Amino acid sequence: MRLAKVNAHYQVTIPKAIRNRAKISKGAYVKVEYHRGTVLIRPVSVIEEKDEAAGRRQAAERKFAEVWKDEKDAIWESYL
Repeated sequence: MRLAKVNAHYQVTIPKAIRNRAKISKGAYVKVEYHRGTVLIRPVSVIEEKDEAAGRRQAAERKFAEVWKDEKDAIWESYL
């Protein structure tokens, strides 16, 4: 286990040994999540994040369509 300190700006430096094993380089993106008392940091690609966002958008659109039944309404058309 490696120890890292949170600085005054709430930033943490990922120890070199961990960066090397995770193949995290300068300018790379990481995903930070909180799960059951644990902070998880994992490398991600920008494409992966865009795909995930698109999936969330599609799910929201499906939910919106379920809630809003009157597709002939002018507001519905402005949404699309």
